[in-house]
Parts: sequence; C-alpha cells; structure tokens
Amino acid sequence: MPDPTQTSPRAVALHLGVFLLGTLALLMWVGTAAGILSSTRGGTASIVVLGAALVAALTAAQAGGHIALALAMWRLLPRSPDPLTVAPSGLRFWVAAALGGATIWALPSWVASAVVQRFPEAGGRLADIGALLLDGTTAGRALLFTAIVVCAPLAEEIVFRGYLWRLLSEALPEWAVWLTTSGLFMLFHFDPLQSVAIAPAALLLGWLRWTSGSLGPSIVAHGINNAAAVGFLLGTHRDGPALAPAIAAMTLVVVTVGITAGLSRRDPR
Repeated sequence: MPDPTQTSPRAVALHLGVFLLGTLALLMWVGTAAGILSSTRGGTASIVVLGAALVAALTAAQAGGHIALALAMWRLLPRSPDPLTVAPSGLRFWVAAALGGATIWALPSWVASAVVQRFPEAGGRLADIGALLLDGTTAGRALLFTAIVVCAPLAEEIVFRGYLWRLLSEALPEWAVWLTTSGLFMLFHFDPLQSVAIAPAALLLGWLRWTSGSLGPSIVAHGINNAAAVGFLLGTHRDGPALAPAIAAMTLVVVTVGITAGLSRRDPR
C-alpha cells in the first residue's frame, strides 16, 4: 500500500520542471535588465560597464527571487516540512565546514586562473567579476563582496540543498540527491569555466548537507569558500603570487574563526 505522506515521482518531476522553468524565467529577467542597463552605459555585453554596485543589486535581486520561488513551490507540495533545515549540527560538521570552505576553492581557482591567463577569452563572468572587484568604487566593491559572500551562498543553499534536496529526496536515494543537486548547482552558474571550477565545492556542500542533516554547515562553508576565492581572485588579477602570503593569512583567520564558532556551541550529539 502506498505511503500517503510520500510525494509521487510524477509530482516530484512536475515540481522540478516548473521550478526549473521558473528559474530560467528569473535568470532571463535579470539578464534582460542587465542588458537594458548596459545599453544605456556603453552598449557592451560585459557586466563591467554596469559597475560593482549595480551588479551587486542585480545579484541580490536574483537571490531574493530564487528564494521566493523555491519557498512558493515548496508550499504547493502535498506535505511541506521546513525546507531550511537549519537545526544545530555536531561540532565536527562546523569544523569541517570551516576547514573545507577555507581550502576547497584553492586548486580549482588556481587552475581557472591559469586558464584565464593563458586564454583570456575563456575568462567570461569570472574575469568580469574580478575587474569589478578591482576597479569599482569602494562602496560598490563592498556591496559586491557582500552579495558574493552572503546573498549568493544563502540563496543557493536554500534553493539547492534546501528545497531541491527535500524535493528530490521524495524520489531518489540520498547519494543520488547529493550528486543531482551538485550537478544542478554547477549548471546553474552557466559559465563553463566557473561550473567546472566549483565542482569540488558543490560536492563538499552537498556532503555537509547529507551527513549533518542541516543547512547550517553548508551555508557557512559556502560563504567562507566564496570569501577565500574572492581573495584569491583579487590577488591573481593584480599582484599574483606576491599576495600569496596575505591570502594564506586570510585563510588562516577564517579557519580559526570557524573553529572557534564551532567550539562555542555545545555538541548535541
């Protein structure tokens, strides 16, 4: 006899299809807005012409729209437990989040940077973001940094390892949910170089969600990962290896802060 509390595979597929169409519509809206704004500021296809503050605003708007779409879709499910799943996790998961987030970006970012230096045309959005972070106004750069380190990780974790994770769990085993959400997360970034570069981070974030049963560690790891990657991006675009000690010091700081935050929590396990 079928479980009346279980969402049928057909319903899961329908929800997923509608959500993906909604996501495409949202991205098209943001892209259209960026194109219109670009045309008033020089008409180039690059987002650099928009400036760091405006790109940060568009990023925040996209993040907010994606969260709203995910939560609205979740409410339409036959049963709708809290998709955020931010219950406290064991200390080991907070330590893993801090260490993983501070280090998992290193090799992929170095490879991506080497590819861009050899083939500048492959830089795409990564190169544009680097240019904005380097050459924008102080306020604009601060806003863009906040969008990258706070808004984007929060939205993407709620969407991919919150709503989509719980939705796909109705039809797939956990290991398949882990791999599927990681793949969707990579595809969501569209830029080929960036999608490949974030593969290790995608798998780490999914693993944290899977093993901890909570979004908390994956949100923390995602934010730390983005902060560390931005630091590396700034260093390699301007001064390259000369900034390696500063980047290493920053990484040590965020790891220490993450471990301290984890130790300040009583391990409930």
